[in-house]
Amino acid sequence: MAGEGCPRRVWNGSQRIEPASGALGPPPSLLLIGTRKGGTTSMSTQLMLHTHVIAPDCTYDRRSWPASASATMCVWNKEVRYFSRGLRSLDFCWYRRRYPCVPEGAPHITLDASPDYLVLSLPTIHLMKQSLAPRARLVAMLRNPADRFYSAFNMGWSEMTHRTRVSKHVSPGTSIATNA
Repeated sequence: MAGEGCPRRVWNGSQRIEPASGALGPPPSLLLIGTRKGGTTSMSTQLMLHTHVIAPDCTYDRRSWPASASATMCVWNKEVRYFSRGLRSLDFCWYRRRYPCVPEGAPHITLDASPDYLVLSLPTIHLMKQSLAPRARLVAMLRNPADRFYSAFNMGWSEMTHRTRVSKHVSPGTSIATNA
């Protein structure tokens, strides 16, 4: 499905999909949903190795985003979080601009791996259904709760240990930026 403002050329198999340009690309056709530490990063990394899977471009026009969106959305290059965090401050065109134009007939799949879509409210789910392409697919990534908890604990412990090490070596009010 080509987006509005995209060239209406037919896919010939040798064309390269260009990064987002401001034109409205297609809405995502594959959404990975799940929980924190549930495997969405691993799965999206594997999917993005395929040449026909297109991840969102979370760097395009980032300076013009509202401050609240810049801090909470597109944190990783796989999860836009539009339906969970952007509905109030951004329009659907903003979401579609994260994806490049896809020529008519191209076999490409646009991906949004925002795990927090798993816990959306019913009205938001209905809005998502109306906004996405009719053939869009949602894949729920589930994991054994005990394994997920252990993984989250280890990640939290690692983050806390890192923060503690950094704070011991930096006095309050000192910048830790380096001139690289």
